[in-house]
Amino acid sequence: MKYISLMGTQTMAVLNPLLALMEQGKAVEKVYILATRKTMDRAESLKNFLVPDKIAPEHFDIIPVSDSLQKDREEREAVQNVLSGLISEDMTFNLAGGMNFQIAACVQVLSKEKCRFLYPESAGIHHFFMENCCMTSHEILPLPASVDVLKLQDISYSIEKSNIHPFLETVQKKCRFSVPSGALRHVRVYNEILNKDVIFDLVWNSGNEMKFLKIIHSSPKYNKNTDFYLQEARSVITLATNRELFGELYHRNVLVLTNHRASHERIIKEGGGKITSLFYFESSGNLGEKLLLAELKQKLERFMNPPLTAPFSKEVIRQETGNSKSGDTVLYTSLGSNIMPSLIALWSHSPAEVCFVYTPGIPEIEFFRDAILAENKILPVNTVSFYPVSIEGREIQDISKPAHGQGIVNITPGTKGHTAFLTLWAGKHGFPVYSLINPAGKYEEIPQGHSGEMKAPPPVPFLKLTGINVKQFGDGKGSILQNRQQHETVLEFLRMMHRENQPVSDFYKNSISLKNAGSECLNKDQKNEQVRIWQQDKADLTFFTQGDEWFEALTGFVMAECGAQDVQVRVKTRWPQETEVHLSQIHGKDIHMTDIDVIARFSTDYYVISCKSGNPGARGKITAEANAFASLFGRFSIPLVCYLKYKDEPYNTNNGVYIFGYRTLCDTEAMKALLKQAVAVRRNTGRGE
Repeated sequence: MKYISLMGTQTMAVLNPLLALMEQGKAVEKVYILATRKTMDRAESLKNFLVPDKIAPEHFDIIPVSDSLQKDREEREAVQNVLSGLISEDMTFNLAGGMNFQIAACVQVLSKEKCRFLYPESAGIHHFFMENCCMTSHEILPLPASVDVLKLQDISYSIEKSNIHPFLETVQKKCRFSVPSGALRHVRVYNEILNKDVIFDLVWNSGNEMKFLKIIHSSPKYNKNTDFYLQEARSVITLATNRELFGELYHRNVLVLTNHRASHERIIKEGGGKITSLFYFESSGNLGEKLLLAELKQKLERFMNPPLTAPFSKEVIRQETGNSKSGDTVLYTSLGSNIMPSLIALWSHSPAEVCFVYTPGIPEIEFFRDAILAENKILPVNTVSFYPVSIEGREIQDISKPAHGQGIVNITPGTKGHTAFLTLWAGKHGFPVYSLINPAGKYEEIPQGHSGEMKAPPPVPFLKLTGINVKQFGDGKGSILQNRQQHETVLEFLRMMHRENQPVSDFYKNSISLKNAGSECLNKDQKNEQVRIWQQDKADLTFFTQGDEWFEALTGFVMAECGAQDVQVRVKTRWPQETEVHLSQIHGKDIHMTDIDVIARFSTDYYVISCKSGNPGARGKITAEANAFASLFGRFSIPLVCYLKYKDEPYNTNNGVYIFGYRTLCDTEAMKALLKQAVAVRRNTGRGE
């Protein structure tokens, strides 16, 4: 038998299916790994692991392929062309390696052939038998023996010597769950970029994914302040939501077990679907605690020992939006734990109807589904429907062809299983298949065909559709531009101060005298603190400077001048009602979860900027905050920090957060160059997933 797989960044996604076949006694005579420039090192690591102990050198081939679906400058063939030359009746193709668009192109090649597909999950390996776009039979192979995934993914870690955490021990006794065999305790994951190592209480390999359990425990004897718990939550959120920081480990499942309510709520809202939080607060043993324990036990058991197939409702949800959309195109795409590519696919294709395939029982996905249904009038379609399928997506083949109109498929969102079965379904009915190409800002037909410009929803509709509980939407682009004269005057005064070597941060605190201009602080140290700026032959400008609102609006204005389609400043998200009441009793009335200073949308790129006019805090804290804000807009949003006092060139803190100051802010061309550079660094994985 031939085993063929694309090589992605996830070594286990390629290794586990192969090991499962071998442990079942399947004779694997040849292994072909198709690797791009970006994944060649991973392929070599896989080869070093397998050869010669498990596979003879002559039976293992790494074949270089193009990063795209056409031949590249180094004359490497596209994956679909290479695969065409490897087809045989004894081949088995792994659906879990590579990018979604590569999987779709390969499935198109194999759709008319007799073929076996493999798809790994946390509890088993799906083995599909396919012919002429249809599944003829299906079996599930047991998981292979565990290997050191952290080492294979080149993640630096160490094992700390420590006893089990008392809070974990308490929950274990009350919920009666056992720690998985082979689990590592107190694993310190090093990350110089994060500037804060994260210690996980338990780490173990669960089939196709790594699982990490972190305790955040609040106790009077610890004497920790609110900021400590904020940083604990933010550090694990940053690591869990950023693949680059986590050794490109995509199949990771991070759970936080906590009795700190604010940390629990923050992780839920800022985790981007990549992190789960379970809250448990010990009380006097009343009925409420018993119900809480029963729910906690169920969720922990599912996390520790997930079922291979979970039962779910087969009901298709369909709603009319009340909008009037011309045409009869129906878009079929997936709704995954990252909602951004799903919304970009919808806005880009602009169909009359949209059908989201999705997997029920996954809390973050159901949360997005419910938010979309609640805000369906925002959608640019007549009708929205949700079709329930399993994670591997085999139920997609039962979707009925639309009664009228043209069906189109976009395979970028969702699992690779959804990608494969949507591609097979499209081939069966003769529908085109598209993918989002992030670097080019286009969607393109696979393998090569029609393309169009990618589009995305503005920030406010996006936040509503993602179910973010917004307390204050702040000011939009229109309101900001109404104060053009103020912003232009401030920017020109900052340029004049720089030319005359005056510290720019002093102008709103002290009197400044320049050659033909000056400033003075009015009502200093009072709540209505103001600044007056005068320039020769121009009217005086007086504006309030208490807090950073003036600086946030100024930064938003610069984003608009750089060409942003949408700008939103001073967006505040709120806590759930119970938590908000609790915190307001402690801290006062003006309670919010997250205060996002500036959001600027350029086409499908969302820049999230934290603005600091005063003294900057610790770099790790500020960049973690910026990353947390950006996580609300998905993996490819771009976090930045603007320090008014910073005068040098922008620099990257190596965790994707660029820091810049007044010189860049005052120079539109320099600001445009920074935005371009920041998005190029952020989008280093090619197409969307």
